[in-house]
Amino acid sequence: MKRIVLSAMVLIGLATTGAMAGGSGNLVQLASKQEKLSRDIGKVYKMQDGSSLHTMIKSIKSGQKILRTRVNNPELRNLLTYLNVCLKELETVAQKPYTSKNAQKVSELSHSLSEGSHYIVASLKR
Repeated sequence: MKRIVLSAMVLIGLATTGAMAGGSGNLVQLASKQEKLSRDIGKVYKMQDGSSLHTMIKSIKSGQKILRTRVNNPELRNLLTYLNVCLKELETVAQKPYTSKNAQKVSELSHSLSEGSHYIVASLKR
């Protein structure tokens, strides 16, 4: 049951990201979605659901690409560069076998991604 709910969340995340890419491009909503997906990555990794984790990382990458092309603020662009580095490292760790050390690293990286996305949301709302 958990996997079905999780799969539905991932699917909704991907659909939302795709809709924002082609539609009005509401950057605040997109960054909020990035924040939520980033928070959920740690939970998915602990469930050892590699397929959903890969899909979530792919969705975050897609959202970051959209944000990087549409955000003109130099501070936010630098933050997005940092978040991209975190995402690449997360992707590397997520491909490794589950261990408590890897779970801790995934947790730290997902927290960094979530906090960065939260800052972007707050900055875009100003």
